[in-house]
Amino acid sequence: MVKINFCCQLFGTSGYAAHARNLFNALYEQNPEISLQTGLMPGWELSVSDSELNCITREHYDDGITIAVMMPQYWESVRSEPCKAFYGFCVWEGDRV
Repeated sequence: MVKINFCCQLFGTSGYAAHARNLFNALYEQNPEISLQTGLMPGWELSVSDSELNCITREHYDDGITIAVMMPQYWESVRSEPCKAFYGFCVWEGDRV
């Protein structure tokens, strides 16, 4: 199995949070070797599933692939940690072009 470092904002009502949570859960069904890095708020333990809790408490994989679901200006903070490959995923939200 490929080890994955998944970095996102899991909590909240934004489109980023909803998209990240759905993508994480879909990836976890295929591959449970995921380290989940997200901002934690007080009482976060009550807002996560067992799989999310397991992955949040897991250490970063230096030999894993990093997937970051966040705005591009924050990618560098994630890319500073060692990994095999980095994939930035930018969700664009808007009501006009």
